[in-house]
Amino acid sequence: TFAGLYWGESVPVAFQLQGETAQLAADYLLCILPVVPMMMLQTVGIACLRGAGDMVSGLVIMTIVNVVNVAVSWSLALGLGPLPALGWRGIALGTAAGFVVGGTLVVALLVRGRWGLRFQWRRLRPNAGTIRRLLRIGLPGGADMLSIIGCQLWFIALINRLGTLAVAAHGVALCVESIAFLPGSAFQMAATTMVGQMLGAADPKRAARSAMTALLCGGGFIVLVGAVLYPNALFLAHLFVRTEHGHVAVSAAPLLRTVSLAMPALAVTMILSGALRGAGDTRWPLLFSLIGFLGVRIPLTYFLTQEAVYLPLANMTVAGGDMGVVGAWYAMSADLHVRALLTAIRFFHGGWKRVEV
Repeated sequence: TFAGLYWGESVPVAFQLQGETAQLAADYLLCILPVVPMMMLQTVGIACLRGAGDMVSGLVIMTIVNVVNVAVSWSLALGLGPLPALGWRGIALGTAAGFVVGGTLVVALLVRGRWGLRFQWRRLRPNAGTIRRLLRIGLPGGADMLSIIGCQLWFIALINRLGTLAVAAHGVALCVESIAFLPGSAFQMAATTMVGQMLGAADPKRAARSAMTALLCGGGFIVLVGAVLYPNALFLAHLFVRTEHGHVAVSAAPLLRTVSLAMPALAVTMILSGALRGAGDTRWPLLFSLIGFLGVRIPLTYFLTQEAVYLPLANMTVAGGDMGVVGAWYAMSADLHVRALLTAIRFFHGGWKRVEV
């Protein structure tokens, strides 16, 4: 947070943004970064409740967060009533307000007590054994998340180099893809919770059955969405843009068709990696993420999006795919298939059932 506040204005430039776009991104960051601690309380607190089996509290809290976000963002962006019209900065302030409300609600809920969890000051004394167990699981898991976020930002920076149209098409395609991605995240959380609880109850067979049930239910839904996306890609993309920006929808449609064919791989990667994390087997997902991003997605994106690619180790330049943002989504699809294969191998190997946490 402090690093972001200090270098906030230079971060957008590092991601190949220029001019007004870079300034708007910097303004957004400077509004969001001060409330990152509240975001942390919200995220960790809801994760604790999910681990205890309470999936409803997180749903209610996030619903309130989104209502606050939309209401404040809309009011401040447009200047409704006596409020000033802040435009883009109003949207950032609305998002920050949502995080503040979410963090406050989670802390209040845990102070009151919920599903056997209750915040108590006397339990905040450092405990070496507990900290060691948390770090054994948390460090690889955190490194996995950081590697995914870092590589995703790298991936976005490569797309930003392709121009405004490519960035807009990428954003629209991601919005439409979230129709499958968000339900997939829900089944991922369910797999994480069920596997952790069943292994805690010394019932590895039921843990495996829970993970496979989550995969079949969630994967079936994701594949169904993919089947709808492919023939309706252009129509769905048009829903997210104004009429005068139809060329953005046309550019986003082939991206949606590409990712629709990768939906089975997305389901396996998301849900089974959630099952592994629920078992405390966080090192393997970290390794698979690094292989997928650094070994497949990033190199392929460089190759498929440019006319020519310089190879520093060979000190030579080779012809690239020059496919633009479509090439980047081909690279993303290849990454998903590689990670799906590796994750499935680890899951069916069964070593996660014997991980000590």
